[in-house]
Amino acid sequence: MSEIVLSIRDLTVNYYTRQGVVNALDGVELDVYQGEILAIVGESGCGKSTLARSIARILPSNAVIEKGSIILNLGSGNTVDLVRLSEDELVKIRGKIVSMIFQDPSAALSPVHKVKKQVTDHVSGEKRRVEKIAQEILKKLMMPAPHMILEKYPHELSGGMKQRIVIAASLITRPRIIIADEPTTALDVTVQAQILKMLSRLREELETTIILITHNLAVAAEIADRIAVMYAGHVVEVADVFSLFERPLHPYTKGLLKSIPKPHVDEEIEPIRGEPPSLADPPPGCRFHPRCPYVMDVCMRIKPRLEERAPGRLVACHLEER
Repeated sequence: MSEIVLSIRDLTVNYYTRQGVVNALDGVELDVYQGEILAIVGESGCGKSTLARSIARILPSNAVIEKGSIILNLGSGNTVDLVRLSEDELVKIRGKIVSMIFQDPSAALSPVHKVKKQVTDHVSGEKRRVEKIAQEILKKLMMPAPHMILEKYPHELSGGMKQRIVIAASLITRPRIIIADEPTTALDVTVQAQILKMLSRLREELETTIILITHNLAVAAEIADRIAVMYAGHVVEVADVFSLFERPLHPYTKGLLKSIPKPHVDEEIEPIRGEPPSLADPPPGCRFHPRCPYVMDVCMRIKPRLEERAPGRLVACHLEER
């Protein structure tokens, strides 16, 4: 395993709303390794995007990081806790060392500025040299006539091309970490496959780390090295892709895999019973216990810790403690 580039410890994030306090992240623990693609998966509302935005420190105004740390490895023995940085200090990190790809390229791009400005605006240096770098990245993203694309406005491009522009803007500074938040959700299946292949190839070419946020396990299986499964604000299991699909440990992970349709397999889909809990009033103990077929008394009282049960395999489940 390579060096840890990002280490998250006891991260707790609350949203303060008119309806009450929503505990979106509750003591999240996670390590990300240099050069890997780590997929973070789970149902809608489980905290995936909140975790991504916490790393990039672009949470909405009603969100508060209550406690915890996000330690970024800058290399050469230098580290920094992103939670404790001021906004001025974050400007030097965000978009340069840590970049983000958003799921809706139309919302991420300004309709009144040309592509050239949006790809190169956050890069310092001589104008002609920066534009040449932008053209080279667009070539890597298989964009035809990059010099012409840079002169267009977003509305002149297709959805797939706009997503490539968003990716180009995130790559131009050669960041240490790229956070891709559902980057293919708004695209058709063919373009989605192309974007995933590009991300995988660029990870190797640029030697960067990618954190992929997705609700789609098939997407995670396509390009990820490891998968972290989230449920109701907790990370409940972490494993390499093969091990997770071959032998899931957490009951929630097992339920997710059983609920996936399998082509050419005459097997009935088994949906996970019940609904995810309200994070404004989560159940005590293990938050999955109201839906778990293996629930025990201890599950209702004590929150299980995320611990390594086998080399590289972490799970938060009282069943695995026995």
